[in-house]
Amino acid sequence: GAAFETSAFRPAREVLEGIGTLGGLMIGPEGGFSPNELAWLGNQGHVCGLSLGPRILKAETAGIALLSLYQALNGDWSKLPDFRGPE
Repeated sequence: GAAFETSAFRPAREVLEGIGTLGGLMIGPEGGFSPNELAWLGNQGHVCGLSLGPRILKAETAGIALLSLYQALNGDWSKLPDFRGPE
C-alpha cells in the first residue's frame, strides 16, 4: 500500500514496520494536504497515513527519509555486499 504523511497519524516507524511491500509514498505539497485531499486519501484502499514527527521536511528530503527508514526496517541492509562480481 501507499503511505501519506500528516502529524495526525502514527509514527512512520510503526506504520512502515507493518507494511510488507511498499507500493508507493505520497509526499504532500508545501503546506501539507488539504482537508479534502486527506479525506479522499483516507477513503482509499491500501493507503495509510504516517507522521514524521515534529520536523518539517521538504518533499525531496521527506521521500528520501521515508525510503531510507523503510529500507532499514524491511530491506536487505543486513546482508553483506558481494564485490566479487559474476563468476
